[in-house]
Amino acid sequence: MPKTEYDGYIKELNTIATYDGKKATAEYAADEIPALDTLSSLPRFSALPSKDMRFIASALAAVYHDCTPISDWDENDYTYIGVIAEEMNAGNLQLDTLKWQGAGSESTKAQRFVAQALAARMKAERDVASERALKDGQDVDEVHAELDNDHGFV
Repeated sequence: MPKTEYDGYIKELNTIATYDGKKATAEYAADEIPALDTLSSLPRFSALPSKDMRFIASALAAVYHDCTPISDWDENDYTYIGVIAEEMNAGNLQLDTLKWQGAGSESTKAQRFVAQALAARMKAERDVASERALKDGQDVDEVHAELDNDHGFV
């Protein structure tokens, strides 16, 4: 399915569905069923042997754990990113699957989500680094240069 067709379906669904930013709760506490958190063991930092996989999996885990602000994302989107990070850590998902395959190829849902998540994470890291550098009296450009080395790798 082309992305434009997918976007059309999403826009149509967004006119029908409403999201108030709250988790659904049972009317009575006794009726509540505790949610099973399958991602509770997702490590913040990946221990994968490959540096590129380790960087990406750790960044995605950080987006999941910190709920890095991303426009129009809800808890399902963050869970999806957490699942991708978990699958990477388990060795079930390779980085090539998440890379855009070039001109003439369509992107996948996972590729689009990962791209959004990584862009948001890099922006958040840059913002935090800028604030910290200013607070500590460091050269912001120097701090950004160090951060850009990692971001360039990603």
